[in-house]
Amino acid sequence: PIIFELPAETSTTGLALAIAAGRQSGDLMYGGCRVWLSLDGLTYREEGIIYGSSRYGTLAADLAAHAAGIDTTNTMSVLLRSGGQLLSGSTDDLTKGTTQIIVGDEYLSYQTATLIGTDAYNLTTLKRGLYNTAPVAHAAGTPWVRVDAGVANLVDIDASMIGQTVYIKLTSFNVY
Repeated sequence: PIIFELPAETSTTGLALAIAAGRQSGDLMYGGCRVWLSLDGLTYREEGIIYGSSRYGTLAADLAAHAAGIDTTNTMSVLLRSGGQLLSGSTDDLTKGTTQIIVGDEYLSYQTATLIGTDAYNLTTLKRGLYNTAPVAHAAGTPWVRVDAGVANLVDIDASMIGQTVYIKLTSFNVY
């Protein structure tokens, strides 16, 4: 799984996390997972469900830094770890962040997704530096996540949770 911080704008408290998880390659029986949290590692409470697999993986090649805004120069080459598909979007999808991705600590969106091999895509026409994140360079192998309904969102986290150890369990279920 990949655990990451959501932009402060997505929550009334300004604190929100998301979790991406998915099937192992070739596991066609994976139906999703339940997300459980605990503060003591003993008693857990269900906080969400991920149906199917989140779309996430690693960069297949370096992604160069670019000024915030539209980047038509660079290509984001990604390997999809959890199966699934990345679809192209419209110009509106690009500008509104509908095709949102987090790579490292940068949020960006893309317009065109081109399948170039098994679970490998080139993403082009990028909108870099969403939510005032730094549009810096990212090395090959850096994790990325497609931020959509396929991730579990834990929003409106209380500020008293900052610095608190949280235990997470993801219990999978099959397609039936």
